[in-house]
Amino acid sequence: MPAAARLPDLFWSILMSIRRPLLAALALASVLASTPFALAQDTRTVTTSFGDVEVPVNPQRVITTHYIATQPLLDLGLVPVGQGAITAANVPDDYWAQIENVPVVATPAGEVNLEQAAALEPDLIFAINTMDPAQVDELRKLAPVVLVGISGPDRAKWQSRVAQIAEATNRTAELKTVEEAFAARQADIKARTGDMAAAHPIAVWVAWDFGEPALYPSNTMSGRILEPAGAVYAQSVEALKTEDGSDVYLSNETLGDALADAQILFYGTALNGDPIETTTQTRDLGTYKALSATAAGYEFPIGKLTIAGYGDANAILTYYEKALASLH
Repeated sequence: MPAAARLPDLFWSILMSIRRPLLAALALASVLASTPFALAQDTRTVTTSFGDVEVPVNPQRVITTHYIATQPLLDLGLVPVGQGAITAANVPDDYWAQIENVPVVATPAGEVNLEQAAALEPDLIFAINTMDPAQVDELRKLAPVVLVGISGPDRAKWQSRVAQIAEATNRTAELKTVEEAFAARQADIKARTGDMAAAHPIAVWVAWDFGEPALYPSNTMSGRILEPAGAVYAQSVEALKTEDGSDVYLSNETLGDALADAQILFYGTALNGDPIETTTQTRDLGTYKALSATAAGYEFPIGKLTIAGYGDANAILTYYEKALASLH
């Protein structure tokens, strides 16, 4: 066969040798394109107080919309790539050093800058349960969203919140280490100060708004820190506690009766001890100054009463120990 006649056969042979792998590559690309991102990244399902959520096995680019989720991440050794607003006065110094330069993507009220959040390319987002559902839906377009209970039945259960965050970020081993160290500290304080504490029942309170002081019995956030450390709560305080451990709101007129049985008074401040103006105003009331504990000088700051995690909890214990030491 003349050489010219063989050219078409040679052409088709070369073409087919190129076409077969090309078609195979295109087919693979088509499969990958139709595969959800979740399948391209290993996922698992976690159970939260607000339903099951499919999350990455090991999330690395986590955003929080509120500090109540930020601190638990830091407890567990994970620094978020975006965070909700918080002031340095309410963050332990070693934690602040880790988040001082982390972009703030949400206001204190929980309003999120969606464009900024998207630019951070999160693989998991923690939002609070009071957030506008429409905004939660927008966040779910960016990454899986785990809701954290800042109000309702979960409010008092700060350790449960941390545990759910640990589960969602696959850091339960780290949580166990933190839990054990904290429980050991509580037990040590109780062993050293239990007798003194039993003889000096306490009350814990703060006034976020003047005229509406809030009381914190033993089943509230701070109570779940102090009671296992040996603190005994005054009967007048315990008589007012609610079934779900929520803060108990009073009036200036009823505060004195609620605190009457307490021999030591603890009042809320910022975590670093900075005063809350409305609490200071309440402490200046004549009825408050007339309380036996106040008159005896047994009145002390206790730090931040909205407990985000173990950083806040350890600060509460430090304030408590310092107060008891001053009674000697």
